Amino acid sequence: MKSKLGFLFRLAQKCVILLAYLSSRRTRLIRNLFPSQWTKAGTCFQCGACCDFPTIVRPDFFFRHPHLFNFIVKWHEFWYGFRFYQCRPEHNQIVFTCTHLTPERTCDDYAYRPQMCRDYPEITTWFVKPDFFPTCGFRPVRKTDYEIEKAVAQFKYDWQAYSKQTENNNQNNESRGPD
Repeated sequence: MKSKLGFLFRLAQKCVILLAYLSSRRTRLIRNLFPSQWTKAGTCFQCGACCDFPTIVRPDFFFRHPHLFNFIVKWHEFWYGFRFYQCRPEHNQIVFTCTHLTPERTCDDYAYRPQMCRDYPEITTWFVKPDFFPTCGFRPVRKTDYEIEKAVAQFKYDWQAYSKQTENNNQNNESRGPD
């Protein structure tokens, strides 16, 4: 009897690993088929809002079909240990609370936290502008705007380096005196 339970336990473990793998492959497939027009800028302020209220964004048809909506909610409750908190269809969001957050505001399952926690704030939405928590240090920018911001920042850096080099050359020439 004990060996049968051990076999069932190992089988359940392998099924969980397979489901996690399939879930990550599904996310990658969606990302590749529908690349987002958004990217993130900024840094993490470690405010913990994403841990207090993990939020997922889904297309609006999820909110029009109760069975599909309930499946998504139950999946996240079972798989990730989240509890349903509220539905925000105006923002295409489903908000949860996390059962893994300790009173010290750390994750009691950090090594095995869900991929969505590992990647936050990963922008996988192709259908709506990402919405970050007000205290979050990240902000969404369109990829074209982000590329322009990066180019301007690189230009400023290059210009500052060029200006310093020119200034150093001028100082060297002045210190040598006239030929």
